[in-house]
Parts: sequence; C-alpha cells; structure tokens
Amino acid sequence: MKYLFFSIIFAFTSVNAIDIYVISPMAKFLEEPNMSAKGSQLTKGDVLKHLGEKDMFYKVKFNSKIGWVSKVFVSKKPLANVGYEETEQKDQMTPRTRASKYTEVAAARGLQKTKQLGVQAKNQKDYDFESIRWLESQKVTKKDLNKFFEEK
Repeated sequence: MKYLFFSIIFAFTSVNAIDIYVISPMAKFLEEPNMSAKGSQLTKGDVLKHLGEKDMFYKVKFNSKIGWVSKVFVSKKPLANVGYEETEQKDQMTPRTRASKYTEVAAARGLQKTKQLGVQAKNQKDYDFESIRWLESQKVTKKDLNKFFEEK
C-alpha cells in the first residue's frame, strides 16, 4: 500500500513539472547544488524539468538524469525565436553626415527644410518668421561680445 501511494505521488509530480529553459551557454548540469561541483555543460535552449529548489539552485531532470542548475543561467520563459535576414553589403559604407547647427535650431523652432511651419501650428500667420530670419542673420563681432560681457 505504501509503495502504491508513493508511486502515485511521484507520477503526478513528474507530470506537473515545470519546464525551465537554459538561457546562458555557461550553464552546467551539476551533481550537487554547488558551483564548484562536477557537472556537464548545457547548451543554450535546453529544456529542463523543474523538480525543486535549494538556495540559488534548481533541482532538475535532464536526459533522464537528476541534477542541479544555477538559477542565474535559466529562465521559466522560453527563448524568443529571432529571425535573421541576409542583407547585401555595399562595397563602400558612407557615414551619415551630422545635421548642421542651423538645421538643428530651425527644427527646434518648428521650421522645416521648406521653411514651412511644422505640424504644431494651425495658422502660419500666427508666427513671425521674418523676425526669426533677421535675428539669425545678425553677425556678432568680438567687440560686441566684449561689450556684452562687460555689461554683465
């Protein structure tokens, strides 16, 4: 009777075991719950059956063997399937040129390359673009700068 009871309990625990997935190529299937214990290397993506846990280790079943694995190297969620596409490489790669200061300032004020107002405005007449253009066209000399700093 005792054997029947324990066999039923063990049967249900193995059926309800949670899958744990190896997420690191450094994971090892250890004989004891200790990082310095002997063990075999696991590969990324291996599926382990969770049987229990102790401190920072899961007791797992893998290839009909029972052992331990560190919680650091596994996850309860499977790895995502990431697809890669082959792309053609150009012979010469040209770096993207940085936008000029004038373009950055204009963009910050809502101006576009066509000198039209960006999406923010409902009516273009509400803004005085000529004053902005006049202000940006002014040249500052060293004499003006020195005078400005002296007044401060």
